[in-house]
Amino acid sequence: TNGSWAVSGNNIYNTNTGNVGIGTNNPTSSAKTTIQGSATMSALNWQPGTYNAVGFLGYGTAAEYNTVGDNVLIGAISSSNANVIFRVSGSRMIITNNGKVGIGTTNPSPYAATTIVGDSNSNVAGLLWRNGNTDIGSLGFSPTNDAYISAMSSTGKSLILRAGGGDRITIAPDGKVTIPQLTGSGNDYVCVNSAGQLYRSNTAC
Repeated sequence: TNGSWAVSGNNIYNTNTGNVGIGTNNPTSSAKTTIQGSATMSALNWQPGTYNAVGFLGYGTAAEYNTVGDNVLIGAISSSNANVIFRVSGSRMIITNNGKVGIGTTNPSPYAATTIVGDSNSNVAGLLWRNGNTDIGSLGFSPTNDAYISAMSSTGKSLILRAGGGDRITIAPDGKVTIPQLTGSGNDYVCVNSAGQLYRSNTAC
């Protein structure tokens, strides 16, 4: 034992009843360990064996970590080509060294910024929109690999596609489709002109 520290084999641990400060003599009371670095220094680096550091936890404006402003940061050091992986009972999310994000997979597609993998054996949405405690809509796929975007039937709300700041197509809960910007006159038929554009008409196409 040396002061407030004790040695156990190759390990060392703190024996006092208070908190530990590294780089500070005034550790915060809300955390067991307070690490105070500087605006150009990470608080913790991960270094496998004798290799260079591959990851860090810190804050500030350290140029070597490509940070801007007083941000809280956790990441892989760019020179290491390492990825950042989040694990909870297995790998759940990855940010690759080239900026791709994978959720439910550690192998995101190179053709998309974000890849979401759900459960292929059930109707599990890749994305779910919720207002408070109410599920509003979802984006995902079916057990037969059909892609879908939907409004939850329990809400009784429509699915609306918007473009250019306006509602372009509305699909009501009963399956009726409204396209308010169609040219032409009449509401009996929806036709397609030679340019591939829809228009409405009172006569058959």
